[in-house]
Amino acid sequence: MCRAMEKMRDETAHETSIKSALTMLEDGLPYEKVAKYAGLSIEEVKELDAKKPA
Repeated sequence: MCRAMEKMRDETAHETSIKSALTMLEDGLPYEKVAKYAGLSIEEVKELDAKKPA
């Protein structure tokens, strides 16, 4: 049960990081800053930027 709760917490935290990163990308922040403040890798940020609607 604890492991399931930890996994759910981690998934929620990652989803929150992605939402934050998308907002920062919309505001025109560079990948490096988005990655730093959202806690994501630069590769993840680049993928999010490529997938976001135009």
